[in-house]
Amino acid sequence: MQKKRYERLGARYGWMVLLVFVLLVLVSGGIVLFSMGAKADVSRLTVLSVGDPMVIWSRDPAGRGFIKITIPAAVQVDAVGGYGRYSLDALWKLGEMDKKSAALVQKSLEEAFGVPIPWYLDTSGQRFLPRTNMPITMLLIWLWNTRSIRPDQMKEIVMNRQTGLMETAQPDGVGVEVLDPDRIDTALGSLFEDEAIRREHLSATVYNTTEMPTLGKRVGRLLNRMGIFVVRVGNDTPRVDQCVVSGEQSVLQSVTARVVAAALDCQLVVKPSDAGDLEIRVGLRYEKRFLSSP
Repeated sequence: MQKKRYERLGARYGWMVLLVFVLLVLVSGGIVLFSMGAKADVSRLTVLSVGDPMVIWSRDPAGRGFIKITIPAAVQVDAVGGYGRYSLDALWKLGEMDKKSAALVQKSLEEAFGVPIPWYLDTSGQRFLPRTNMPITMLLIWLWNTRSIRPDQMKEIVMNRQTGLMETAQPDGVGVEVLDPDRIDTALGSLFEDEAIRREHLSATVYNTTEMPTLGKRVGRLLNRMGIFVVRVGNDTPRVDQCVVSGEQSVLQSVTARVVAAALDCQLVVKPSDAGDLEIRVGLRYEKRFLSSP
């Protein structure tokens, strides 16, 4: 009799226990994210929502404004990892087959747009929550925030021939649409500039220490997108393995230095820069993202 009473109580109050648990997760997540907002190395939160279309969401550090970039999944992009050119949809499936999840399409879009995209959401299927690499607390608050965006909080760009696509012919003569970095640069303008970085007014030099000639230019484009003034892009020796960000001690404590180090996986080294406030030396680890896997 006592056992049945407990079963009835469990059935009556079980949903309340679940609700309290969810509320505790949200509250603790809010505390964690508030702390992250104060101390995070990467101040802008950017997420790729996988599907058709693909959507890049980006929220400014204060959470006051969102950018939404919509890209048809059939659009082709030059893939990282030496894979060649694939449609975004095919690249996502290829990443699944190679057990790389969203990394292939994420990194490929990072290079195409010159924007770090550390997080992804896969909303396909009948899951209670989307598949993601985001911590659960971050995911729950992100989903809540994106469901309550006011129209005046969001800048939306749909990728088309005017904003970032161009048509090119495949070897069989069939025309396909591909992402065009030059048109993307024009369409995005200063949208992804970080207000805190702009206020610091720091400049940077970029040195490519690898044998891949385009890396310095790629990194310079990414820094410009953040709002960093790039003084010079060049090549230099010796080679380094991990990216290095160097400058005066006070400069390395800046938001700019921490954001760059987080975005490019760099170590911070106290050393005066010969030109600019910061010196970024691009190394072999960054080069590997463009090389074929063994």
